[in-house]
Amino acid sequence: MKKSERQEQILKSALQLFTQLGYKGTTTAAIAKQAKISEVTLFRHFSSKQEIFMKCIEPVFMDTMEVAMDADKTSDPKATMKRLLTERIKTISQNHSLVKLVLSEAAFISDFKEESLMQIMTQKFMVIFKKIGIPADQREFVLRLVMGSILSFLYLPVIDQKIAEAYMKDLTEMIFDYISKEERHA
Repeated sequence: MKKSERQEQILKSALQLFTQLGYKGTTTAAIAKQAKISEVTLFRHFSSKQEIFMKCIEPVFMDTMEVAMDADKTSDPKATMKRLLTERIKTISQNHSLVKLVLSEAAFISDFKEESLMQIMTQKFMVIFKKIGIPADQREFVLRLVMGSILSFLYLPVIDQKIAEAYMKDLTEMIFDYISKEERHA
């Protein structure tokens, strides 16, 4: 088996265990057993349980945001915002158990790196907001609207994609109406 295939096998097994047992309840021995390999083989591919955990969650939380940031840079700000919101909701819907796991294990995640996952995501949102022209003094308010709305879909999921898309359209309009209103009052 190729190295990349073995790593994928380990990550898939680890993800199953992490979502079932949580971070603390999952051991490297259990991951190795689930992947049908020895623990020694596991450590040839990953240096620690923390590294495995981060490799499991990074594609969902970071890679998808990078794609959203880079996609269609010539598009208008409203279309970019709507696309970002729609992508985040789609990611949450497809990875519901993983997102809940990350939120419940946030204390452990913040110990893995100098910056917590939420700090990294906040910074990425702020970069996107700057790129699409949201004034600096309004970015924190918009961030809270966006993050709150995204989290609401975790706890109040919507199955009908048309309803979710209509919500994202309305939220985008609301954000840009707020920005326009604030600019008129400035």
